Amino acid sequence: MTPVPRAASAAVTALMLCPLYGSRASSPELSGYWKSFATVISVETQEADTLPPLGAVSNTMRLEARWRPARWCRFSVAYGLSPRVQDPVLFEEGVFWSGFEPFSYRVDDLRSQLYPCPGDSTGSFGLLQNLDRLLVELRPDFADIYLGRQAISWGSARVLSPSDFIAPYAFDELDTEDRIGVDGLRVRLPIGTLSELDAGLLLGEDLEADRSAAYLRGRFYIGRTDVAVLLAGFRENLLIGLDLNRALGGASGWLEMAWVDAGALADGPAFDEQSFFRATIGADYSWSGNTYGFLEYHFSSAGARDRGDYPGLYDDPAYATGGVYLLGRHYVCPGITWQASPLLSLTGQLLVNPTDRSAYLMATGEYSVAQNVWLQTGIFAGDALNRQGDQQAGPARNGGSAPEFEAYPDIFFTSFGWYF
Repeated sequence: MTPVPRAASAAVTALMLCPLYGSRASSPELSGYWKSFATVISVETQEADTLPPLGAVSNTMRLEARWRPARWCRFSVAYGLSPRVQDPVLFEEGVFWSGFEPFSYRVDDLRSQLYPCPGDSTGSFGLLQNLDRLLVELRPDFADIYLGRQAISWGSARVLSPSDFIAPYAFDELDTEDRIGVDGLRVRLPIGTLSELDAGLLLGEDLEADRSAAYLRGRFYIGRTDVAVLLAGFRENLLIGLDLNRALGGASGWLEMAWVDAGALADGPAFDEQSFFRATIGADYSWSGNTYGFLEYHFSSAGARDRGDYPGLYDDPAYATGGVYLLGRHYVCPGITWQASPLLSLTGQLLVNPTDRSAYLMATGEYSVAQNVWLQTGIFAGDALNRQGDQQAGPARNGGSAPEFEAYPDIFFTSFGWYF
């Protein structure tokens, strides 16, 4: 097991100093949850044959502790332990490529897999761990300061956020409740009503510059519109982003965009500089208090104009270090949630690639058994909307050029959650 991350040790040092200043300390608080996902995954091979379904039962126990030793200081820690019983192939890295490295902004970390140990043969059982938060929050009168492992995210888009480069989730992620913690220093300065400056330094593995990031983000309220401007350097890429969000009568609308110059901050880039632009525009609306719907359109200049160009994208800087994972240029995403009763909600979302006429469906139902207990079932399924002329070599994820979402695995799952 490796030592506690260096950014986390700095957080502990700051915590030790907190009781020396201020008062109004509070008692430590402990909370958490237990979640269990039972999934069946259906995968299609490059030869368009269907493999036997892969099964998995994944459990997570997450414990969160918070302590306020002084009025302007709070310490938070969260640790997750995940026993899993699943097909051995699912323990292999890169089985399903998502384009993201979820733990990339961490200086150091605990060994993620407790069992089996490194070098041992992989069976059907594994035990994983994740130190997901280790954070000191300092709140003097002029600013909010966050030091240590924390969650950082932004963006108005509901599904595809162009500016959320730190630790985003892919569309087919089952559990998105908690953002992945990253190591860094964040300072938020209020500068007026509903306005602030937000600056941060995110530290990558071994403090290497090409795996770290820094950003400056301003949020302002102008003409009844929330306006956010972002300037960031991450993995030697330069990002400039703009995010607009405002009410539109009884609805709300948003426009989020980001321009990235890949390799612009590198001394000697391994690839030629290449810029790309992404934008998402959308609106949502609530009907009669129990139905909510939204519609988004997403554009990515990094994507291919034709599906025959999909296999060549994976080495492009947008996909290698820019956080892009969808292969096309145009996407439409409608979504709807219906609160069928106070205890039962039904949700459906569809991600459509109109260029290659493929789509990926997410449909879930959640039932509240008790105040802190819920049951959920759902399906993630991708396919081509028009199979005519689709006899090309294999799914895009496996090196072919078939419609994009035809290559995605179909996932059927049930889940259980208990909060305490």
